Amino acid sequence: MKKKQGSVLIIEEEERFIDLYKKTLKDEGFIPIIVNSMSKFEEINSLKPDLIVVDIYGFGKPKMELLKSVRKIHPNKPIIVISSLNSVDDCITSYKLGARYFIQKSVNTFPLIASIKNISLDSLVL
Repeated sequence: MKKKQGSVLIIEEEERFIDLYKKTLKDEGFIPIIVNSMSKFEEINSLKPDLIVVDIYGFGKPKMELLKSVRKIHPNKPIIVISSLNSVDDCITSYKLGARYFIQKSVNTFPLIASIKNISLDSLVL
C-alpha cells in the first residue's frame, strides 16, 4: 500500500464507476470519500476533502448544477469534472465554473489519477 496522499471526494451515482474509482484511489494511496445520492450530497458541507471529482450529470440535476453547487460549498477546492459525454461546450463551461480538469468518464482510470496527482503536485495540498 502506498503512503496516504489526501482525501478525494467523488460525487458519482453509477456503482460501476464508484467501485472502480474507490479501488483505484485506495491503490494509489488516496482516501476516497464517496457521495452517491442526493441525500448524501447534503452532507458535503461538513466534509473536508483535499480535492473533488464530480460527474456533471449526476443525481438527475440539470447539467452543471451539481458543479455549481459544489463550487459554492467548496469555493477553494480543486475540482475535476467527469462526464460520460465528450462535449466541447461542457468542457469550456466546466472550466469557466472553476474546474481544473475535464475528463471523459471511462473504465481507464489513468487520466483521472494523472489529473489528481498533477493537482497534488501543483497545490502541495495532498
